[in-house]
Amino acid sequence: MKTELKLEKWTLGKWKREFWKYFSKYIRLRDKGVCITCGARSEAYQAGHCIPAGCCGLALYFNEKNVNGQCYRCNINFGGMGAVYRGKVDEKWGKGTYKELEKIWRQPTIQYTKQDYQRLIADYQLKISLLGDEVSDNTKTGTKVAESATGLNRNARPKNPSS
Repeated sequence: MKTELKLEKWTLGKWKREFWKYFSKYIRLRDKGVCITCGARSEAYQAGHCIPAGCCGLALYFNEKNVNGQCYRCNINFGGMGAVYRGKVDEKWGKGTYKELEKIWRQPTIQYTKQDYQRLIADYQLKISLLGDEVSDNTKTGTKVAESATGLNRNARPKNPSS
């Protein structure tokens, strides 16, 4: 009961950060520790954005083709290695993928609601478990987030403010 009351007070920023934990974990597990830009295996492994997180909007911030595993060196020390990354995205996801991401980048931004984040968290908890790894951050809060999301329409799409 107390956890549910705490969740009600969460801001959209807090929900975004909470979802990022699950989304980035999924990306890192999916890509198995191999850096998309240099190919190295790394313990300091991150989920890096091809189109930078600071300017891409939510549609690309949580886009599985825009976010791939990167070593700390490429993602932080070398600023993401954008030119190399763009080519690697096309290699990994198919020719023209980067151009598709650019088109998404130019579209009006989307906004997520608290319910969208709850649904997405539950979806990515499932994706993580299907990759054979339990969510290590399965705190009471994380469990409550997933439980509260199960009654939501899993096919619902985030609202576009321009429509």
